[in-house]
Amino acid sequence: MSGTAVGRYGGRAVWRHSSRLLAVLAVLATALPPYRLTAQTDPRLVAAVHEAQEGQGDSARASVQALLDSTPTTDSLYPEILYTQAMVAGSAGDMRRQLQRVVVEYSASSWADDALLRLVQMDYATHNLDGAAHNLERLRLDYSAVP
Repeated sequence: MSGTAVGRYGGRAVWRHSSRLLAVLAVLATALPPYRLTAQTDPRLVAAVHEAQEGQGDSARASVQALLDSTPTTDSLYPEILYTQAMVAGSAGDMRRQLQRVVVEYSASSWADDALLRLVQMDYATHNLDGAAHNLERLRLDYSAVP
């Protein structure tokens, strides 16, 4: 803990948030089956992710947007495209919006639990421990049967 976090929020508040998150992580470790990492299955999306990884983010975002524009929202590929759009996003805000769309609009898709886990990671990275704990609990309750 940095002196700033303790000074700004008080030592007890930081401890309470940290202990709450640790408790949720402990529950998840015992309650959920091992988490399965998934990757994009469509070759066009795989290519876009590789482009972004190679520093061509604008090109990757353009190709994912073109695919999104040409795919009906009812297509089973649509939530995967939204998820990929989040992975190649140019800002954390854009990434969060796309992940939230997957979680809310396509909660029954196989990408919703992955998107929710990414939101947990984003919350944790920005020290939003309440948000991380809330989303971890949601992941445990809503997706506990997911292998």
